[in-house]
Parts: sequence; C-alpha cells; structure tokens
Amino acid sequence: MRLLPLKHAMRADSLIERQDLAAFPRPQSPLVEELGEFHEHGTGNVDEHEAGPDAAAGRRILVGLRHRGDQDPTRPEDLERAGLGLAEDTLAIGFVGRLSRQKAIDVLIAAFAPVAKANVKARLMVIGEGEEGAAARQQAERLGCSQQVTWLGAVDALPRYPAFDLFAQPSRYEGFSYAVLEAASRGVAVLTTDVGGSREAITDGVSGLIVPPDAPDAFVAALAALAADPQRLARMGRAAREGMAAVDGRQRMVDATLALYGGLLMSRSEVRK
Repeated sequence: MRLLPLKHAMRADSLIERQDLAAFPRPQSPLVEELGEFHEHGTGNVDEHEAGPDAAAGRRILVGLRHRGDQDPTRPEDLERAGLGLAEDTLAIGFVGRLSRQKAIDVLIAAFAPVAKANVKARLMVIGEGEEGAAARQQAERLGCSQQVTWLGAVDALPRYPAFDLFAQPSRYEGFSYAVLEAASRGVAVLTTDVGGSREAITDGVSGLIVPPDAPDAFVAALAALAADPQRLARMGRAAREGMAAVDGRQRMVDATLALYGGLLMSRSEVRK
C-alpha cells in the first residue's frame, strides 16, 4: 500500500503555496521530529515501516485544495470564457501538465482530432510546456486540428479551469494527479486514465470517465462520447465539485496526515520493544 507523504502533499504552487504553511502552527514534539526523520529516510511504503493492522487497512489522504473562498487576494480572478477567446457555445477541453510522454499529450492530440473534425466549435486548451511540445504541435498540424488547439504555455491553471467543459488527462502513469483534483474541485468533468489515485478522486460514470492507460482507442471513444453530450458534461461537473467538497480541506489534510503517521510511528515503537 502506498501513502501520500507530506512532502508530496505540500508543494509550493497553485494548491498550497509556501505562505499558506505559516497558517499552521509548527508543533514541537518528538512526534514531529521523528515524522521528519520518517520523511527524510523513508519511502512512504507502509510495509517497509512495520505499520500496524490499522494502517494496513489502507488509508489515503487527499491533498487540501484552495477554493474561491480562501484564495490569496493577490491571486487572479477566474477568467471568463471570453478572456480565453472562447464563445459561449464553444466546447472547451482543457489539459494541464508537462508536455511529456508520461502525460501522453500525443494520445490527447490523436483523440481530439476526430472531435475537432466533427465539431468546428471544439477547442483544446493546453496549459504546460515540455520536451514533447514541438512534436505535439507537429502532430496537430499533421492531423488537421491545429487551428482548434490553443497552446497557453506555462500559465497559472487555477483561474482557467472554470472555462473548461471537460478536463482530459490520458497519463500513462501518475502518482496522484494534482491537476485532476484541481479540475474536479472547480466543477469540471474529468476524463482520465486508471493510474495512481484517479479512482479516489473521480467516480467513474458520475464525475467523469476513467479508461485504461495506454489504450488510445478507449480514450478516443470516451472523449468523443463526452464531447457529444454537453448535458452529461454539466452533470458530471456538478458531481465532481460536490465529491471534492465532501473530502477537501487543507486543515483536514493536515489533521488526517498527522493522525495517520502518528499511528504508524506508535506501531514502529511497539515493534522495537
């Protein structure tokens, strides 16, 4: 069983920024000191740290996301669709991530091409840069959909999610995708692959669709089906927001993480006796 360690849950970007950490008092205790040692030398694998039966039952902690109500006042407001050059009747499909083999931008471009051909008002909004960027642009040209793809580069994704009708991420592998969590929390339907923690963030058929990784035909079919059903996308988007609201919260994340690791450390102490 794999855990989501604190060092991965607290990263300095659009989810939890460095200044946010100051909001949580840093307790001084042997638990915190050993917890730091656990992160420094451990792998996050429960079995390797002699966890007790309660931990072995399996608990994963979702990262705490920022919402409109608690955003930093210096953060840009949500961008309207018009601000991204999108008309109200445009089908906006978003992607956020590094343009790399891992994120399978090639699969997304291949899946978007038939959607673009069937719907001239479909747009693919790509946020991110990476080593596969040039090849992805050439692929879009070759498949005839380049005029319907907007390459936004490395910009802040958070205020742009609400402009999307669908978030699509065909990753070949993941740990726990922050982008999927962000999109769902902003009320966007998600199409992703069955990797990492996808099934813990998305309910297949309810808040989005989950297809096998490295199965381009399945991703193509799922994207085409969702693109043809705006009402289904809207329902899934509402379900995604409601699902994330039920489990989200930064203080909840911190409390749950400390409680979980506290139990693990007590188990280690028992074994050492």
